[in-house]
Amino acid sequence: MSWIEEIEVGDADGQLAEMYDQLVKQRGKISNILKVHSLNPGAMQNHLELYMTLMFGDSGLSRAEREAVAVVVSATNDCAYCVNHHAEALRRYIKDDETLEMLMSADGLETLEPRLSNIVRHAEKLTSAPGAMT
Repeated sequence: MSWIEEIEVGDADGQLAEMYDQLVKQRGKISNILKVHSLNPGAMQNHLELYMTLMFGDSGLSRAEREAVAVVVSATNDCAYCVNHHAEALRRYIKDDETLEMLMSADGLETLEPRLSNIVRHAEKLTSAPGAMT
């Protein structure tokens, strides 16, 4: 998928093979965003640690709110892969298709429930016009 050379699961050895095995056991697959780090397993490990901290660490945001931010930022960045990747996780928390579609398109965000609306609109503004933040 990416233009970056990647090592496929079947071709991995050593530390990378161990990391791939662990990820498949935990998640059932290796996401493309992790495969781009396959030439540097240390970078992959650092990416995983940052991701786990951001998405599961102590925060004033719920897990669903964090995934909603990721979906809206991905939509704002016009990254269909990332939208789908994060929407897959968000579907575990938000069962309303209309809300999911608004988040996945980053459209109609002002009509969401107030807390979620404020969070994702702030994230959208930070992404699309960071210089406009005050």
